[in-house]
Amino acid sequence: RYAYGADCTDYCPKEADNTPSKSRTYFERPTVRLVIGMESSLLVETTLSYLSEIGTSVVSFGASSTSLSPEKLKLKVRDPRFFRVIPDDSFEVQAIFDLLQHFKW
Repeated sequence: RYAYGADCTDYCPKEADNTPSKSRTYFERPTVRLVIGMESSLLVETTLSYLSEIGTSVVSFGASSTSLSPEKLKLKVRDPRFFRVIPDDSFEVQAIFDLLQHFKW
């Protein structure tokens, strides 16, 4: 029960006639605004839709798949809230291609 949020129950002692008095149960979900550190593209792809729906943004330092580009995300997720701090894989592929061409390998 404590996996997400807090479950607190307030139990009051029984009344003189042995009936329980007022008891209240509270369940409060904390608001998560930002998730930092999803390191794989697969993890971001599988959770981003849900996290965007509940208003949580994602910052990734390792998700480099081109499928997470802003143009492609808008087709999959209504309101994508994804930011990455590294370039996508297309830049790496282009750099390798340029090196191969330059050295005529």
